[in-house]
Amino acid sequence: MPSPIRATRDLRLDLFTGLSLWLIVLDHIPSNVVCWIPLQSTSQAGGINGADRNRTFDEIKLGDTASLVRTLSYKDVEVFAIMSGDINPTHVDAAFAKSDTFHKVVAHAMWGGALISTVLGTQLPGAGTVYVDQSLHFLRTVSPGDTITVTVKVTKKIEETHRIILDCRASNQNGEEVITRTSEVIAPIEKIDSVSHCAFSPAITDGDRFGASLPSSAGNAS
Repeated sequence: MPSPIRATRDLRLDLFTGLSLWLIVLDHIPSNVVCWIPLQSTSQAGGINGADRNRTFDEIKLGDTASLVRTLSYKDVEVFAIMSGDINPTHVDAAFAKSDTFHKVVAHAMWGGALISTVLGTQLPGAGTVYVDQSLHFLRTVSPGDTITVTVKVTKKIEETHRIILDCRASNQNGEEVITRTSEVIAPIEKIDSVSHCAFSPAITDGDRFGASLPSSAGNAS
């Protein structure tokens, strides 16, 4: 059984390893794509998956919800490790992980936290949202193959500061909660068309997780 020190040294992501993994990701993205829109998302905002138009403070009502569904892959774990710099072998070495606490590769806890931020920043309230505060509780691990459903719900509005309090939860395919979170954000006060701020036009596909046919903005800048 390899020691943690040996495993960490062997798994050190040098420049070439990092570039190789990024090339794997880029290979799945058309060259003119700048933004990704999650396919499996629902929101009370209109438009493409509710993700192209934000919700202003005045439009948001108590009880409003939005959600996102995402299935974790090994590639997701690798990319998150590169971006965060967290190469703990528990996340990136299957052989080491078998001998560790959970006996399998587990995702970085903040991968699930990032999904919640995705819903807040792209759906409810959406573009223009400013994060102020949060409290996170991690209840269960997430591993490649798990399908996570993130749901956020507006529980309080503060008129004076345009702040919104949301109850945020992430559950796995078995209906078990893996993350609970309370988030406080400043909601936008003006409508923002997030699509107009992205230079892309193709259908984006990665299995069944991504996809959107959106009008091209390339060459239309005034």
